[in-house]
Amino acid sequence: MFFLPHILKALQTLAPQVELEVIQVDINRMDEWLRTGKIDAAVCNRSYLPIQAKCELMFIERYVCMIRKGHPRVGDTLTMEQFVSERHVVVSAGTGHHFVEDRLREAGVERTVSLRVPHFSVLPEIISSSDLLVTLPMRVANMYAEKNDLRTLALPFTVPEFEVSLHWHEHTGDNSAQLWFCEFLRETISRL
Repeated sequence: MFFLPHILKALQTLAPQVELEVIQVDINRMDEWLRTGKIDAAVCNRSYLPIQAKCELMFIERYVCMIRKGHPRVGDTLTMEQFVSERHVVVSAGTGHHFVEDRLREAGVERTVSLRVPHFSVLPEIISSSDLLVTLPMRVANMYAEKNDLRTLALPFTVPEFEVSLHWHEHTGDNSAQLWFCEFLRETISRL
């Protein structure tokens, strides 16, 4: 969500004939997909799953809470009591974004989840038209907040930062196109 527009813009300049297919990665199958060539590369949070593919850190990210401007019960800061008492949207753990859920479960904190969605793309419409809260990566949240009537707040509890990395598996034979693409991703994302 955050870097794809930049990748497409750079591809239009450097390699306008390249066809790019973006698929939602099942984090539990990512290593298999990379190894078998189903996908050439993945840019995602570095999970604690054993991944045999090569990996290069792109940036460090953290989670924030996103709400609509004018939320009737949440002001400029978010307390733990407010966080727990509000209703939430949760993005599928299959995307690799399970750290917040893990942290809440470890702490024995329960909250009301009103909606579960498979992807971040529906969040701006949902959050801007409701009083629901969602926890998501800061760069994505800031992008949504800038373009919609939304705002971000610091979480009232500690969630470790996480690494967003480029993953790939070198294949035998002529893999020059794949290696070019990985280098292109490295350079493009590092400029953001």
